[in-house]
Amino acid sequence: MEDMYKALIFDWSGTLVDDAAPTLAATNAVLAAYGKESMTWEQFRESFRLPYSEWYEEHVPGVSLAELEEHFRMAFDSSEYPVVPLEGSAELLEWCSVSGIRLFVLTSMNTEHFRKQLAEFGFEGYFEETYSAVLDKRTVISELISRHALNQEDTAYIGDMVHDIETAHAGGGA
Repeated sequence: MEDMYKALIFDWSGTLVDDAAPTLAATNAVLAAYGKESMTWEQFRESFRLPYSEWYEEHVPGVSLAELEEHFRMAFDSSEYPVVPLEGSAELLEWCSVSGIRLFVLTSMNTEHFRKQLAEFGFEGYFEETYSAVLDKRTVISELISRHALNQEDTAYIGDMVHDIETAHAGGGA
């Protein structure tokens, strides 16, 4: 136990849950609403980055983020594709809980969607606190670490994108 992490901060999308299909469908609906070409998964994955506000400004310039998010949320909610926990997520969270590891979520995902998924998958009780609708996680991680008196040496940030690596660095991680 001495060499284990005492706290883990998770990204949500692509890290604990697979929401790739409804995210791509909703993104393509946003692009279509503004007369832009749809993307394949490969095109989206290669170009997408956080903060997503910057990505949208490149692809749909001059449209307010609030307007874009409204289109996205409607399309995401009506998507035929489900969001599902990634294989092993539930078991990992349970193991961390039993092992006394403090858990947090730091995600850019819309709060309403996030809370719905958190409840649907039965993951609410695992997290000490969750932070959602964070446009730029790099600006929040240090506050999260400080607020919860986490030691940088035994805390890890876990994500699936370059922005998540940058977030870990912003929090003092290597």
